[in-house]
Parts: sequence; structure tokens; C-alpha cells
Amino acid sequence: MDASDPAEPVLRYQAGYAYRARRNLANLFRVGEGLVGQCALEKERILLHNVPGDYVAITSGLGEAPPLSIVVLPIAFEGVVLAVIELASFERFSPIHLDFLDQLTESIAIVLNTIEATTRTEMLLEQSQSMAGELQTQQEELRHTNEELEEKARLCWPSGTRRSSARTTRWSRPAARSRRRPSSSP
Repeated sequence: MDASDPAEPVLRYQAGYAYRARRNLANLFRVGEGLVGQCALEKERILLHNVPGDYVAITSGLGEAPPLSIVVLPIAFEGVVLAVIELASFERFSPIHLDFLDQLTESIAIVLNTIEATTRTEMLLEQSQSMAGELQTQQEELRHTNEELEEKARLCWPSGTRRSSARTTRWSRPAARSRRRPSSSP
């Protein structure tokens, strides 16, 4: 699923095996559009038998022929469709084949989710490292600016002036008052 526009996610053709691109076929499918989009919308397997001869052809180096069956499978993780797989066969898909494919799609969904989570984690780590580098640069700039200000302060105030003002500050603090108790002598 391409989530570049979360308001309208689309499925983008990514890869095929023994697939020959045809001009009239789309590479993008909105959810609900065509068998691939409908599978994503319903989050359910779609199985077609007796596929028309001019619908699609399975090709090899020796020839080509129309498939007898097509199955379209959603790859969903925790209710979110991550991808759709479409398979064609010269024979009917048996219940054992379909059970196997259902289990396989669950495993593929886990792998795709793990890849997506790892990719997000790597992106966040890169952002964090970039921000840490920027922060370090800013700290270095602040330290440099602070050193410049200290140098300017030394040039503006001669050393004697600073000492006398420090003494003045030290001695200008109010002294603690001592409380005397009145003597009890008559």
C-alpha cells in the first residue's frame, strides 16, 4: 500500500513473476478498484475459476496459455492491508492450496510489518542523531560565544576594578544582628 496520501491509499504494482506488462493495464489501484482494490477493501481472498481465455496469459519460453484459476490475497496485519498478491494457475486451487496461501499471507504480513517498523525506527534514529549533532553544534557555538563574552568582559573591566567591586559587594552585605537578652540583674 502506498500511504503517500492517507486520505486515499493506493496499491502500486511492485513485482511480478512471469508477468509481461501490457499497455492497457494500470499499475496503481485505489482501494475498491478492480479485483486487487476490491480485495484490499474487503480484506478477504477472492477466488476466480474458469477465467476467460483473453483475460490474462501465463507465458514461458515455450508458449503461453490462459490460467484456469486466479486467486487474489490480502496481506493484512492487525486489520490493516499492507499489500495484495494475485496468483494465476493452470489448475484449480485446491482447499489445501488455499489454506497454505492463507497461512503464507499471514507470515508475509508479519515480515512486511517488521520491515516497516524497522524502517521507521531507522528513520527516527537518523533524525535523533541529526538533532543530537545540531544540538552539539549549538552547544559549541554557545561555548564559543560565552568565551568571547568573557574575553570582552576582561578587556572592559580592569582587574583592580573587579576586585574592588567584589570587595564592596562582599562587605556591603548586611551583618547578622545579634540579639541580646536583657540581663536579669536588679
